[in-house]
Amino acid sequence: TMFVYLAESTARLARAAVVEALRRVPESSFHHADLARVLLEQAQLSPPDATIEQVFVAFDRALAIDPNQKALLLDAARAARALGQDERAAHYEARWTALP
Repeated sequence: TMFVYLAESTARLARAAVVEALRRVPESSFHHADLARVLLEQAQLSPPDATIEQVFVAFDRALAIDPNQKALLLDAARAARALGQDERAAHYEARWTALP
């Protein structure tokens, strides 16, 4: 349908923009988090344009740069729940809870 095509097209454009931003500033946790969010959208398409593993590689890279970012941990946990990754979600939630 037209909506699916627009969603796929928009996600591809967003992914290309974030990849370019990462090329310019690879140490940005925000860019890695943005990539994770775009990949999440792509992983939820049918058929998916991204894998579940790609989503969490991007989240984990962002968290490696900024491990105390509570909002990022919450986003990662929500993404994990949305993708049926309950164990992974619990891991991010535990990290979030342990932060001051």
